[in-house]
Formats: sequence, structure tokens, C-alpha cells
Amino acid sequence: MSEYFTNIPNIYYKFDQITDRSGKKVDKIHEKLITDITLRQKLRSSIKDDLLTFYTYRVKDGERPDTIAQIYYGSIKYTWLVFISNNIFDPIFEWPMSQSQLETHIASKYGSLDSAVSTVHHYEEIIQSFVEAGNGNPRVEERTIEIDSTRFLALSSSGATNTKTITNYDYELNYNEQKREITLIEDIYAEDILQNARNLFGS
Repeated sequence: MSEYFTNIPNIYYKFDQITDRSGKKVDKIHEKLITDITLRQKLRSSIKDDLLTFYTYRVKDGERPDTIAQIYYGSIKYTWLVFISNNIFDPIFEWPMSQSQLETHIASKYGSLDSAVSTVHHYEEIIQSFVEAGNGNPRVEERTIEIDSTRFLALSSSGATNTKTITNYDYELNYNEQKREITLIEDIYAEDILQNARNLFGS
């Protein structure tokens, strides 16, 4: 997955307890060699301290971090740069799923797509309506707050139209869509950051 974990050293951690095969906690001092990903924050901090140029990018359906690294940085060895600029620790869960992966996930989590579409996750109250840009005025995004069922029923019974019912399907879809908005560091800095990582971790 690129040089990221190559540059971060391994260290030994000691644990006072382990879990045996039956699931019982057993007192035992042992050591385990793992990658010290806490040092990742040190590298991230050093990047933030520099005056770098960042820009937003929207991940297309099915697009992977390694393909983005290849296209924008010229090599998949910079895949870790995509992760670190977005504070992604686990790309399996923190990277946006493709539509087919998302639907499989939803069906597995809620029993079926129909079940997810027909069950309520939460309610929202619209406190700022969406306004298109025009006549010299800027675009205004919709703003909502989550409300409980009591507030929702009260607003609905009063004839208010500023409420939304968010189904489980809506929630999962919106959550996945939010992950599509990522930040990329301008490609001219990629090699310098890679060298910085090597120096920082003594590679």
C-alpha cells in the first residue's frame, strides 16, 4: 500500500492480559510487535505546520485511493498521502463504498433494501432552506437539526412543512456521500513530504 507503513517503525507493546480461546481474560505478560501508527500524527502535524496547498476532490463511484494516487501524484506509492491528508486510519471502513458495495452493506445491516427504505432512522427540522445562487446572491445550503419524534409530530400536526423523515437507507447513503468529499495535497509537494516521512522515521 505504498511507503507509508514502510517508513513508520515497528515497536513492541506489552499487555498485561490476553484472552484465551474460551474468551476468558488471562493474566499474562507478553509482547507483540506492531506498527506504531501513533507516529502517524507526528507526520500529519509536520505537514500541517508547513504552508501547503490543499484542494477538495470528490471521489467518483468505485474510485480507489491507489487510482487517485496514480492519477494525481503519478505513482501508487503516494496512496498513503491520500490517507494522511484525510486522516483515514482504516480505508476499508472510512473510504466511500461503491453503489453496489453500499447496497450490499445496507441489505446486510438492515435485512433488506426494502426494510432500510421503510424504516425511520431519525427526523430533521429544516432551519435554513436551500437557495440557488442568482441575481448576485450566493448559493445557500440547506441546514437541518435532528429532532425527536415528539417534536416531529408536533410540527407535522401544526401543518409545518419544514420537516424531513430520514430513513435508514437515506442515512447510510448520506453518510457514504459525505466520505466522497476528500482533501488532496497539491502534487508538487508529494516528493518533499515523502522525504520528510523518511527523515522523521529514520528510514
